[in-house]
Amino acid sequence: MTTPFLSCDDVLLALDRFIRAELPSETVPLEAALGRCLAEPVRSPVDVPLFSNSAMDGFAFRSELLKAGGRLRLPVTGAAFAGHPFEGEPDPEGALRIMTGAPVPDAFDTVIPFEHVLESEGCIEFEASAIRPAANVRLQGEEFRAGDELIPAGAFLTPEAVGLAASAGYAELRCRRLRVVVFASGDELREPGKELGAGKIYNANAYLLTALLRSWGADVEYLGILPDDYETMLARLEEAALRCDLLLTSGGVGEGDKDLVGRVVGEAGELHHVHVKQRPGKPLSYGRIGEAYFMALPGNPAACAVSARLYVRRAVERLCGATPSPLVDAAVTTTTKLKGRLSRTDCIRGRIDEKGFVASPRSSSSTLAGLNDADALALLPEDCAELQPGETVRVKLVRR
Repeated sequence: MTTPFLSCDDVLLALDRFIRAELPSETVPLEAALGRCLAEPVRSPVDVPLFSNSAMDGFAFRSELLKAGGRLRLPVTGAAFAGHPFEGEPDPEGALRIMTGAPVPDAFDTVIPFEHVLESEGCIEFEASAIRPAANVRLQGEEFRAGDELIPAGAFLTPEAVGLAASAGYAELRCRRLRVVVFASGDELREPGKELGAGKIYNANAYLLTALLRSWGADVEYLGILPDDYETMLARLEEAALRCDLLLTSGGVGEGDKDLVGRVVGEAGELHHVHVKQRPGKPLSYGRIGEAYFMALPGNPAACAVSARLYVRRAVERLCGATPSPLVDAAVTTTTKLKGRLSRTDCIRGRIDEKGFVASPRSSSSTLAGLNDADALALLPEDCAELQPGETVRVKLVRR
């Protein structure tokens, strides 16, 4: 059977059509929710701010007093601190010493900072023109109101989203539970820390994939290196498929004599093998073994990493019911000459600085060094063989 050649966009569409799942959810403590995918929206049970409060250290008073114009002299009749509000009724013709975050009494609506007043004999003096009405007060519900949706279902939780949920009083969240099993494959591989023999290399891909998937909120189990033996590989993959939602391997997806992964999965379940019109990362397989979805990535470390960023991420999004992220995150100016080849998408590693995209000098598909230095992939499309400095290039951000 002829292996189809697909564009990057076509591979994403194929995964969208193939993966149909709704994972169970679980309650996750807020401190463990980073990277997880929300199963239901976060709605605020309260107004935030919960009460009107001071945005500055200074003095609170009624803005009506500013209408007199000229120089004002107001008696200071009390003080309010964050966590310790002023008690009682403030003098409507006076001012209240107030610190940032302290509740502003209902009768007052303006705060003038300390540095704009003269303070003497229990009073403050300032020019009415020095402050505008309602300045430096954060109003109740100014950020959001009770009942407002703060984070939609399907969102992956960033540090800022975790903080936002905490600001609304959430101690735990309902999140999707994605179970992933990771294998490496190939007799040439040895685990880090082990002695290397002749012709052996360290297994980098499994640790890369495990770390990447955990950063996306998955519950990941690494089950070691699959040997280049058909029966052993078949038994281990079938057993692993019983304990996960997504089964992920790297290596063994080419057309060599020892590239067994595709043959094994084709017998054990359903397999789709494609050649992606991109560099690095041409070979890619996806399918199912039992109820578990399956993906096999290239063995070259950088090709594995790029394919994971583009395609495993999409599989995770589909499994979690998340809104799929776009292939392209932004368009920027390239500051270096970029060379590709027609009829494929070249994924060029580099960094974005204040001037634009700067390509990494290390771009071999077998090395991770160029990706470790990178925060973006420049995507040179199939109809473009070269871009000159100053031209616009589409990029995929990889530090997320």
